[in-house]
Amino acid sequence: MPSSNQKNYLKSNIIGKNFGVELAIGKENITKYVRTVRIIDNISSAWPTFAIGLLIDPNDLILQDIYGKKEMTLVISLNGEDGQTVERNIFHLLYLQDNVLLTPRTQQSQTQAELAPTTFACVPVYAVNLMGSFVNFAWQEEKGITNPTEIIKSYLDKYGFRYEIDDRNALTKEIRQLLVPPMSFNQFIKHIYRHNGLYEGPPLFKCAFDGKFKMWDLSKRATDSAKFTVYQMPAGGESKLLLDKVFKKSNPEKTFVTRDNIETVYHSNANILKHGYDILQVTHPDNSIYKLRYSNMDTIAEQYGIFTETKKLEYNGILRARKKYYYTTSGDRGDDVVNTYGSVAIMKTLVIRLKLRRNIRMKTAFNVGEPCLFEPTVMEHLRYRGKYVLDSVDYRLDRMDGDNWTAECVLSMFRTSNKQ
Repeated sequence: MPSSNQKNYLKSNIIGKNFGVELAIGKENITKYVRTVRIIDNISSAWPTFAIGLLIDPNDLILQDIYGKKEMTLVISLNGEDGQTVERNIFHLLYLQDNVLLTPRTQQSQTQAELAPTTFACVPVYAVNLMGSFVNFAWQEEKGITNPTEIIKSYLDKYGFRYEIDDRNALTKEIRQLLVPPMSFNQFIKHIYRHNGLYEGPPLFKCAFDGKFKMWDLSKRATDSAKFTVYQMPAGGESKLLLDKVFKKSNPEKTFVTRDNIETVYHSNANILKHGYDILQVTHPDNSIYKLRYSNMDTIAEQYGIFTETKKLEYNGILRARKKYYYTTSGDRGDDVVNTYGSVAIMKTLVIRLKLRRNIRMKTAFNVGEPCLFEPTVMEHLRYRGKYVLDSVDYRLDRMDGDNWTAECVLSMFRTSNKQ
């Protein structure tokens, strides 16, 4: 691919000055047909997703029988001002589906080259290999009394999967018996969380590009050192001087700057209105009809919120009359259920979204679920300064003309407090 009589209909290569893009299906390099690359990841998804846009003759896809049998390899490189590669990322992708437009042609169309836009939807092969793996087993007391985290680790160890699991705030409630119906590993994690819990605070569980499983309590992770810092540059002539000062004192690999607008969303009242202020968990222990566990959003926010300094949830006091009940029939699981459900409900009280356009290091930007810092330089914006947790990344490359590419990366971050 392409067919021999169509090889010259699009001659330009697209390994650009600032960015390099390479795409192969099996051993066939189709780099020059790529027009857009979009990668999306967030804390709720099991794995990142890819959308690759091409301008190509659909006949080539038909003649080469491109229907997902062969693995796709995508390479994205970032080049420095001197033209030298500073970062090279290789993604092994599984083709899921495409969108191909078949236009009317003459009956003998072999010599025609009619380009049409095509989009490949893809996911990382190694991530799917883990999160889509089949799980079905019974955990019995005689095999050892253990907690949810240890059960998950034992499965990963048994089949040789790599993982990064943070035990801080992990529940220690013993699980004496566990029956897991046939399901994927991703569904298995959700099954454990729903019926036995994972952490005292809000959990993250997902898979990285390379198939490494990650799981931790976001409230504890937020106390770690930031993976990167984003500086908001001011308008006006002082921006260049400040930019030089920022990079002189910062690690360039962990520093981003933005000159775009910063979108902020604060919705503590909406969260409490939806999820309630008083949280009550109705459990069904083995030795009684029911048991009630109580907590409230102020207590949960103070113990398991995402904060820089001020551990306070700000809202209208009239909402304290709101109540929310949760029910379970899986036994007496303790106060941890109330806490983790409540902490998930209010962890994204403040969300900020910002846009990056240059020097986007993917290895740094795609640290979903990790702490990061926002540093505004405008006096009125300082209340938004401080630490956040990275919620989502939307990265896009677009080919303009020749070998020129534009890059754009939208980051969404959150925390529980609306000020530092």
